[in-house]
Amino acid sequence: MNIRNSLLNLSELVALSIRSTEDFKDEMRDFKDEMRGFKDEMNEKWGNLANSLGFVVEGLLIPNIEPLIDRVFNEKIEDIYQRITKRSVDRSRSKEFDAIIATKSYVFLFEVKTSMSKEYADKLKDFIESNSLFDFFPDYRDRKVIPVMGSVDLKPHQIKLLTERNILAISIKGDILSFRNLDQVKKKLMLPIE
Repeated sequence: MNIRNSLLNLSELVALSIRSTEDFKDEMRDFKDEMRGFKDEMNEKWGNLANSLGFVVEGLLIPNIEPLIDRVFNEKIEDIYQRITKRSVDRSRSKEFDAIIATKSYVFLFEVKTSMSKEYADKLKDFIESNSLFDFFPDYRDRKVIPVMGSVDLKPHQIKLLTERNILAISIKGDILSFRNLDQVKKKLMLPIE
């Protein structure tokens, strides 16, 4: 009788354990679904915050570019496009530009980032080397394209990375906006400036 009771108790424990395991799996599945929804919501909020920060950085840098170009390149600005989405001439592509600034001799293609990375620098370099800018702005085909990447704060290794890719770096130094690698890049881009 004692063995029989023990077997019944063991059988009941196994059944209870199976039910508990199934209940636990259901709870975990519900928890995962809830966390997935929370993660999606947080990703959307982080994306909105990043976009807002990008607009703040653009708002700090872009209005100060005109006097900087005038002072360094001694050229008056003819056209300024800020935060625009432009279609290619053949209408097959569209591209967002942070800023395009044209003078008589140059077209400055500005990318403004809250945080500069190698990926952003490579993407800008590849776009410039492909001559795709003229697919969007054919009227500027006769002007020299100068890629510029800006951020509120650029670290020395980021400036070096941009310099290696022949991209002018701009950031706020002290209390003014300045080119941070002009001397190194102007030779590579063959810019006739002092």
